[in-house]
Amino acid sequence: MYHAKYIIPGLCLFLLLVFLPSLLGRGRTFQVALELPKDAKACIEDTNVMRDRHMQILNDWRTQVVREGKHVYVNAKGKKYVMRLTDTCLGCHTKTGFCDRCHAVMDVNPTCWDCHNSSPEQQTAIPPRAAP
Repeated sequence: MYHAKYIIPGLCLFLLLVFLPSLLGRGRTFQVALELPKDAKACIEDTNVMRDRHMQILNDWRTQVVREGKHVYVNAKGKKYVMRLTDTCLGCHTKTGFCDRCHAVMDVNPTCWDCHNSSPEQQTAIPPRAAP
């Protein structure tokens, strides 16, 4: 091989740099202590489903409400919920005590708060919808 003394160590260094993040993070987990109200009701789905898919559920809600005009979500158990972040989700969870704590650990910045403000002034300005 031509210049093997440079190519082989270079390939080894490249592979090490590519796989180093996965090797260092192997077996690590994290726990975020989230604040839930003492009188918390059941969430719209099971905890594991919400932990894994909450952003996909919220994106689906946005599409269905804005583009399709649907406002009712039926969960896996057949219970109906109004598809509304402000009332349905923020009725139990708080943005600072729940959402922001986990999103800070995961280093993500969701765009929910571009339209949805969790301030008490805006929440009182928007009347809640009744579940059908």
